[in-house]
Amino acid sequence: MSSVELLVMGALSGTVAGLLAGLVGIGGGVVIVPVVYYGLLAAGTAADHAAYVTGGDLARGGRLVDWALARRKYRYRLYA
Repeated sequence: MSSVELLVMGALSGTVAGLLAGLVGIGGGVVIVPVVYYGLLAAGTAADHAAYVTGGDLARGGRLVDWALARRKYRYRLYA
């Protein structure tokens, strides 16, 4: 897939997700996650990597949090 096709697919899925969220009240991830998964597969990404990106990174907001470290930083005011 070319980058233009991926951008069009992203724009269309975002539009559909927004419409469904507004009209039906479902979360946008119901539309976005499958589109990203199949888009990654069409772009040539391995299935296990695509599953990790969509099931892991998108579901967690793209970041892993070490809550013990976050509590220590907050307690001792160790902000970067």
